[in-house]
Formats: sequence, C-alpha cells, structure tokens
Amino acid sequence: MLFCGAPYRAGGANFASNSPSKISKADPADVNLNASAQANARVSADPDKISKQNFKSDFIWGVTIDDGWYEDAQGASGAKLQSIVRALQALPAKPTVRVVMSKEISPREYEPLFRRLSEVSYVMACPVDSYEMSSYKSVKSYEKRFADAFAALAPYVQIWEIGNEINGKGWLGDDANFIAAKMIAAFELIHKKGAKTALTAYYTPSGAQKTQMREWLQKFVPQDMKEGLDYLFVSYYEDDNEGFAPDWSEIFTDLQSTFPASKLGIGECGNTASGATQASKKAMMRRYYTMPRYAKNYVGGYFWWYFVQDCVSGAGADASNGKNRGARDKAKAADELLQSLIEAINEARREKN
Repeated sequence: MLFCGAPYRAGGANFASNSPSKISKADPADVNLNASAQANARVSADPDKISKQNFKSDFIWGVTIDDGWYEDAQGASGAKLQSIVRALQALPAKPTVRVVMSKEISPREYEPLFRRLSEVSYVMACPVDSYEMSSYKSVKSYEKRFADAFAALAPYVQIWEIGNEINGKGWLGDDANFIAAKMIAAFELIHKKGAKTALTAYYTPSGAQKTQMREWLQKFVPQDMKEGLDYLFVSYYEDDNEGFAPDWSEIFTDLQSTFPASKLGIGECGNTASGATQASKKAMMRRYYTMPRYAKNYVGGYFWWYFVQDCVSGAGADASNGKNRGARDKAKAADELLQSLIEAINEARREKN
C-alpha cells in the first residue's frame, strides 16, 4: 500500500501508516496481553509441536484481527475478546483468523489470545505486518521474530504468513533484495519445521508501482519457494485505487502457473474509504466473499481487515440498557455487518455446493 498520511499517535507513541487502509494502533501502554489472561494460562508452547488441527475444507473463510482493537479493551482476555469469539462462532463455516502481531509485544505474551482463538477458529499468524518490515534492520532479526513466534505459538497456528504485502513499494523499505532475503529466511525457517507457509503479495493497477506484483514475484521469489510455498495470497484495497476492479481470473491463472503447488486467494480486503457506509461495506463484503473459484488452486481467503471494528459489537452494559445511545447504535451497525458477512458466506457455500 502506498505510504501516505500523518502518523497515528496512541499513548504517546508514533506509528506511521503504511497506507490509508491499514494503520496499526496498538501501544504497549494500552495493551496488557499477559496480565489476567497469562495469570490463568502459564503453559508455554512446545517449539516442536505443530498444530494438529487440520482444515476440514480446502476453502478458507478468512477474517483479520489487527492490533487496532486493543485500545478498546483492557487486555486480550477481556470482554472485547469474548465478543470477538462470539462473532467468530456465529459464522456459518469455521473461519481462519489472521492475527496481526505488534512488534512491541513479545510472541509469548500472545499465547493466551492464540490459544483462545484456536478453540473456535483456524489461525494464521502474521508475526510482522508490512508496515513494520522496515523496522527489522537485519535478516537475523526478522528470522528471530519468526523463531520466537513459532516457539511460543506453534500449537495454535495452521498457517504462518512469512511476508505481508511483500512487494509494496516504499513502506517496507527501499532495498527489494534485502526485503526478499528476510522473506526467504522466514520461509526456510518455518518450512523446515514442517509447518504451512503463506506469502501475501500486494496488487496495484498497472503503473501504480514501478515494479508490478507479477514481476516482483518472478524476480525475487526463488524457485524452491515457488515450488514449496503452501499459500500465495493477494492483498487489494479498491479504495486505495479509485475503485479499480482487477481481472482476478487473469491474475490467479497467471499466479497458478508461477506457483503450481500453492493454494491461492485474496489475502486482504476491506472498505476503508473515509466515506464508507453500511451499504458500501455490505456490498463489498458480498462481492469478495462470493467470488468464484478463479483457478483450480483458488481457496478464497479474503481476510476482511477491519473485522473487529466492523463486525464485532463488543457493546457493554451501557449499550444494552440504553444509557449510551452512541454505543448502542455502534453495536447495532456491527451486528448488521456481521449478519451480512454470514449471508455472504452462506451464499458462496451454496454456489460452491
């Protein structure tokens, strides 16, 4: 995504946006992932133990849990997480939840969150979001982030996202070879452990970036990774590209020829425009989650970025008893969007059956 906009300030910390669509909001001062939750769960993950929870279907119904919701809760064990769990349980098919991890929080502190989510969903871990890629100043530091995450969280994770929006121009850094080296190191680490790997590429219309997605993947992804990568996803935000509608059939047919062994899908989407409405979000949800199977290896994905913000009410007592009309209206809007997501998934499942 294109780097633009002013930094977001939370709790005194500066977080520069990698795009108008994705802004990380978490700050260690606002998040307590290892307080009451960790007090109730002291079990550390076995680094050699990989999740035995296998996908019952080859199709993925994905949503994203980014770090923006932490500021709305006292910790990952609080009421907000319970609201997230209820929303996930309401979906008509077992979802796959991408958890975007913040650099300021150690992987071990995420253990209670991952453990709880793994009880109701499949999990895709994103140890490094694209906007934090440039903060890893060496290949070793990037590799260590994944090694630490695997050691702490392996029993709960089905897919490891070894690179997020990997070919994005600017916000990941200026040295494509260096970015690729970090990606390759993470792939080799996770792949050698026998775990599933995913790479998310970043699509833009022709001319928006000097090096197009297809060219970047051809040039910087080595052959053994092209043959061994389990999932290749594509991130795309229409609102960042003036509503441009890509030819997905052509894109995924081409990707399948380059990554013949990989399952393919949409890795990120969402209605992120400042003027987004309930109606526009519902329409976009339906448009993406009911996409046809564009290629033999196409498995869906989608991973709506603002799932928590858009679809999880998290309303407290004030909202339910009518004392806080604003909170009540927000909860109602979230419930409506969750219902729209449920309907879109049901529609897509009927068409695929």
